[in-house]
Amino acid sequence: MPIDKTTQMLFSCLKVSKQSFTNQNASETTPDEWKALLDLADRQRLTPLLYDRLKEKLNVSVIPSVHLDRLKAAHRKNSMRNMHLFQRLHQILKVFATHEIPVIVLKGAFLAHAIYPSRSQRYMLDIDILVQKAHLAQAAELLIEMGYQPKGPLALDSVVELLKHLPVFRMPNDPVPVELHWTIASPRQFHDVSTDNFWDDLEVVPFGKGAMAGFCPEELLLHLCIHASYQHLFFQGIRAFYDVDVTVRHFEARLNWRLIEQRAMERKWSKGVYLVLSLTKCYFDTPIPDAVLEALRPATIPQPLIATVEHQMALKQGDSSRFSLNVVQLAGNQDLIGKAKLTMQRFFPARREMALRYPAEANSWRIYLYYPIRGVTLLLRYCQKVWALWRGDRQIQSYAQRQLMLTEWLGLS
Repeated sequence: MPIDKTTQMLFSCLKVSKQSFTNQNASETTPDEWKALLDLADRQRLTPLLYDRLKEKLNVSVIPSVHLDRLKAAHRKNSMRNMHLFQRLHQILKVFATHEIPVIVLKGAFLAHAIYPSRSQRYMLDIDILVQKAHLAQAAELLIEMGYQPKGPLALDSVVELLKHLPVFRMPNDPVPVELHWTIASPRQFHDVSTDNFWDDLEVVPFGKGAMAGFCPEELLLHLCIHASYQHLFFQGIRAFYDVDVTVRHFEARLNWRLIEQRAMERKWSKGVYLVLSLTKCYFDTPIPDAVLEALRPATIPQPLIATVEHQMALKQGDSSRFSLNVVQLAGNQDLIGKAKLTMQRFFPARREMALRYPAEANSWRIYLYYPIRGVTLLLRYCQKVWALWRGDRQIQSYAQRQLMLTEWLGLS
């Protein structure tokens, strides 16, 4: 699936080079093309960044007023949202520091504050923070004391065994969710890694009257790559690639590419890291050394792989061709017995997994009361896609098979 004209236009607008989208390009852009560009930027949560990029490249008077007003409004709205989010983050870091709990700020908040030229450019959905496993229970208690409420049960033993973070915390009547991580990858996935060594080499930047700590440049770049590929299968869209571009440019003089190669290979992340880095360079002319890509390049790259990635990064939330990993695995089983077995496993997971979703302990008889609820929930969420796969819908099977090819190539199935 080739990149369409609107997506190419968005890439051109976001590139650092001022020659990639000029006043002449803008003046030749029709109102319908501007609308399509802004619609795409909205879906990809890139509109605030697009506005700043266009201001750098153009005399913005060439943009039709209705679309310029839309860009300004999106930028202003994101600025206000991020201001509130950083206020919440500052409160959390202050409380944790008082109790001597070290914190690494992950992904969006660290990128917006420390890496992007302006906080308002980076859309943030939530606050992600990482604490050491020994501090996980205390950190959760402190969030609750601050007024945050967990969305699900705090089954710490099950979380540490199965998940990378506790249930999402929210404060009543506040739109900002908080994810409290103890690691960066689910222990059930092959690319899990101990985070113990991360704490010895942090990137610390001023934040208000205090400081904010993030991963060192090499670990930050690796985390962005595995988050986009292994953890989200590129469904996060174009923004994930732009995060990599802006991070590489910010740390260009300091990046130890040999260390990145070494750790990607040691942790068996090389395929995902290669795919993200190579596509980022293709889309944004990012200064990633060719020798690094050559060192990480897998022995085989299936022909439809890139088209599958680009298809998935273009999908909207809830798109009918967007599948969970469980549904993809179901599609990969060609025999009815295999499909039935996988279906039963998802309807009747182990009790410790159920304890993460429902308010009952894994060793309590009450946990069995929630299996019917889980069954109804899964039926409502997946029945159309699963039924289409069972009866052999060609279009749905084609989408699922392409995603299956990607997950198998990455080593997730």
